[in-house]
Amino acid sequence: MKKRMIRIFCLFCGLFCMVFVRTGSLSTDLSLEAVSARQSSKTLSVTPTRGMIYDTKMRPLVNNEQQLFAAVAPCDQNKEAVWSDGRFLSDAATRAEQWSNGTPFLTPVSDSVDDLVQTATLTQTVRYGTQSCAPHIIGYVNRDGVGMTGIEQAYDELLSGYGADSVSFTLDARGNPILGILPDRTLSEEAVEGVVLTIDRRLQTIVEEVGSRMLTKGAVVLMEAGTGKLRACASFPTFDPNNVEDAMADEEGAPLLNRAFSSYSVGSTFKSAVAAAALTQGVLLPADFCCTGSITVGDTVFHCFHREGQGVLDFQNAMAGSCNPYFISIGQQLSPYGLRAMAEDLSFGKPTVFAPGFSSDDGTLPAVQTLENKGQLANFSFGQGQFAATPVQLAQMMNAFVSGGAMTPASLVEGTTVSGKLVDTPADDPVPTQAMRKETADAVKEALVYTVMGVESHAARPKVVSAGGKTGTAQTGRFHENGEEIVEGWFVGFFPAENPSYVMAVLCEDAENGAKDASNTFREIVDQMTYRPPQE
Repeated sequence: MKKRMIRIFCLFCGLFCMVFVRTGSLSTDLSLEAVSARQSSKTLSVTPTRGMIYDTKMRPLVNNEQQLFAAVAPCDQNKEAVWSDGRFLSDAATRAEQWSNGTPFLTPVSDSVDDLVQTATLTQTVRYGTQSCAPHIIGYVNRDGVGMTGIEQAYDELLSGYGADSVSFTLDARGNPILGILPDRTLSEEAVEGVVLTIDRRLQTIVEEVGSRMLTKGAVVLMEAGTGKLRACASFPTFDPNNVEDAMADEEGAPLLNRAFSSYSVGSTFKSAVAAAALTQGVLLPADFCCTGSITVGDTVFHCFHREGQGVLDFQNAMAGSCNPYFISIGQQLSPYGLRAMAEDLSFGKPTVFAPGFSSDDGTLPAVQTLENKGQLANFSFGQGQFAATPVQLAQMMNAFVSGGAMTPASLVEGTTVSGKLVDTPADDPVPTQAMRKETADAVKEALVYTVMGVESHAARPKVVSAGGKTGTAQTGRFHENGEEIVEGWFVGFFPAENPSYVMAVLCEDAENGAKDASNTFREIVDQMTYRPPQE
């Protein structure tokens, strides 16, 4: 009996061991299945591409540079290369931090690293690059790739929607890359669709280079005569669209402000419009006006720029000498309604729309009731008082004088392209309106040419071609801490004088030398545009 009990006990022990082994086996199998089920992937992507922005000759203004990135799996086979290979560009501390996380990471490289284990090279298109062009026109995107200003914002829907180079790694249950399973790389399509601007990149580069040297704060607008197309448009100081945060922090320089589209006091640049209004209303432009240095209207004395007076002046010499009393005397004979109507016909008091949600300021135009006051009318007659305008508006005004009196709104967009080779959908051409008779425009233009070319030492007179135009030194009613009034310096002109190709408005904000800095900037830009080195 005892032996029988021992045999039964041993049998049960054996069965128990078999059940234990089998249970362990099943448990292991289930664990393996669970591990397999917990395998995952990690996808790394560079910044998505956006659609193109081209200049008028289909030259790209964005997406001109590329940066390579390596998608690296932190495995032993890569460790030495990541630390010693000269193709890796990030600093050692950054790579050490990325490596310590134990998961695949992106790091910039100078060349392809596809020869390394579990590594793939991705190409990221750099939107603005190190030499950004026309940032105040193109605008910038936020960190999510959404257009915030300028053309980027106006055409955000068209420019968005492109993908990015990416690579996917297969990870085990612990989140480590599985060796032997190559990363899966996906390449994005090339961006060619986009917006075509009227800007000429070569001319834009000249304007930006000269303006950055000669204008601390200001703007330059270069317009094609007749058509109104903006061939260059720049604001100073400029900003780096790759580092908008620094620009936002600069409250004094306000580099994000597009001064070309902002309104300012315009001063004597408006005298050409006063002359046009006089000729339109049949008011005589005196040939023998005697400037004594001042003129009194009501109880207010208005001084000439030349306090000692300029003597007897005709219309052309009054324009060249920028005689305030001459134009105030003309303004007092004009209908306030007629003078304001001329200003409206020359685009003042209304914005210039370039694209959906993208336009210039409308400026400030005094009401007719305001101009019925003789003092306010006198101020308006030489571009002061309750009057402000943008550099674009002044360029539009000057364009009318060289275009037989036709005022054409400025334009900035040629249209859109699908192919990247031509404009597939042209923008609507601006519709010109006749602001004055051709004879009136020609008479004002002749005086503007005499203003520049009649004085050999005029600061705006180019070396190679002829030009015409008008200076302006505008009071602002604002003062520096030392008590000196802040003034805006202007030159608005055209060239060549005989058959103008371009109109240009130059603003020197808070000018130390009045209109001289703006005139010098005009001349320098014209000289660089027109100078051709002698043939060897």
